Amino acid sequence: MIETNDYSTHIAGIIPIAGSPLPINMPWHDSLMPIHENYHAIERAVHTASMAGCNTIWIVMYRESQPIIRSKLGEWVYDPESVWKNPWPALQIKQIPVYYVAINAKDRKRRDSLAWSCLYGAGVITRACKKISKWVVPKRYLVVSPYGIVPEEQIKSSRELLRGTNDIVFKHKDKSFKDDEFTPFTFSQDVYESCRINFRDEYTGQDTKKKLSEVFSPVDLSTYTKVDLDWYYNISNWEQYSKFIASPHNSLCARPKYMVTHKWWGLVDP
Repeated sequence: MIETNDYSTHIAGIIPIAGSPLPINMPWHDSLMPIHENYHAIERAVHTASMAGCNTIWIVMYRESQPIIRSKLGEWVYDPESVWKNPWPALQIKQIPVYYVAINAKDRKRRDSLAWSCLYGAGVITRACKKISKWVVPKRYLVVSPYGIVPEEQIKSSRELLRGTNDIVFKHKDKSFKDDEFTPFTFSQDVYESCRINFRDEYTGQDTKKKLSEVFSPVDLSTYTKVDLDWYYNISNWEQYSKFIASPHNSLCARPKYMVTHKWWGLVDP
């Protein structure tokens, strides 16, 4: 059992993009589908996680996808709230680091699912943080998928709930990740442990391309705080993607002016 810490305030955002390819079948990675002018689905997911107030953001991917996505996203992003509150944001800006987690080679073609990416990412985050201190082990993980477009203002208004005592599930028309939708949700260390054990016991060999509802079957939503989304679009197939592009909500998903590529000067190559 993983040692947990009730005093931790670390909320870690997980963006899983390692998994079986979507049926859209474009020559670039699925997460790089454009959702607005000069704005991609993966960037929207990172911005959504920052709107939620995550302290760190972790993108779980295949190693060969890392260079192009890393060059697009950079090493850190602004906390939108710190940008809006300060007239001189450069003086009191809050930076949220973005980390890139590569799936193990042994998991290729065996655990090719977004659900496994969530669990693998949580395990990597936990082990990395415990090497620093048990006090920085995340209190909660927030899963944000690039294939689910949600109203970010509602995510931002749920910041206090995310740091509360209960996990949160965002729903639309009474459907959530338990129905294999790409709406955001959180899970704690205890939930991670129970889901990991369930995955290890139930799925072996090549039979591991499982959906979110299957891998997270131990999750009991009766203990979750539920937030109903005003609107939501699943862009994991061409029909739904086209509906989003043609919808009136697409105009609400323009690229934020402050979202540019940032690098840690002196620590990484420019």
